[in-house]
Amino acid sequence: MRGRRKSSRFFFTTELVLRLFAFGKRFFTMPSRGWNILDFVVVSMQWFEEMFAAANIGKPGSSFPVPMTLMRMVRILRLVRIVRVVRLLRYLAELRTIVVSIMASMRPLVSTIVLLLLVVYIVGCYFT
Repeated sequence: MRGRRKSSRFFFTTELVLRLFAFGKRFFTMPSRGWNILDFVVVSMQWFEEMFAAANIGKPGSSFPVPMTLMRMVRILRLVRIVRVVRLLRYLAELRTIVVSIMASMRPLVSTIVLLLLVVYIVGCYFT
């Protein structure tokens, strides 16, 4: 688990640094600046979390306790990394179509499963 986090942090940091060098000052002013800022915040939070873990900050018995609300917020912001994956879907039209189709079919699928479970329950009650 830790190795996977390190490799993803390395990959995302490398990507961010390359884009910063490629776009320069335009990185924060171009039309897709919202995504760029999100990427910058997420990668920064990954590095802050790693520094907190290395310094043993915020853990019980540490010499520098951090308020628990801050640590909770850091952990919740880790979920923002999922948005990075969703961002890639705009580049892959076919994959996006498949994902949208699967998400649209979830409601009928759940309805069908509920109906089948109801039939199994009724048949089970009838024969017992």
